[in-house]
Amino acid sequence: MAYATAENMLDYFGSQELSQLATPRRYMPVDVELLELVITGGDTSGYPANDVALAEKVVEIIELALEDASLEMDSYIRIHNTLPLNITVIYSSPLPRKNGDVARWILAKSHPSEEITERYEIALKYLTGLSNGSVRLPSEDTTDQPSSTRVIVGHTEYSIDWSTY
Repeated sequence: MAYATAENMLDYFGSQELSQLATPRRYMPVDVELLELVITGGDTSGYPANDVALAEKVVEIIELALEDASLEMDSYIRIHNTLPLNITVIYSSPLPRKNGDVARWILAKSHPSEEITERYEIALKYLTGLSNGSVRLPSEDTTDQPSSTRVIVGHTEYSIDWSTY
């Protein structure tokens, strides 16, 4: 299961960029409005069948990139976490966005822009932090108590008994 969806990718990067990155090179980039309709499940009846079929192929390419990115991410995540992750953990973490950044880099193939490469490298740093334990995913239990009883406000330190809250 991918940590993000084609619709997430649409929100993160827009239909223009997705069309340019995911349309096979032998075709003109898919119409951006058509791509949005296909991703969001909108009415495509006003478009030629060949164009709709190509847009559906582009969505498949995006989804494959998301799956490939998730597999790459899993190799880092599984070191300190049990897979598959709970959906609550996924969506309360940066994983969907990082999945989008890695998938975008995959879609860019041999010609990623500087920004795409930079965001991919940032995602890898985050994933490396997960693998070495310096970064942790949120707990499945949303009622977690803070790990410390010390709270520092300004220059004053307080001890709090969290069990009363």
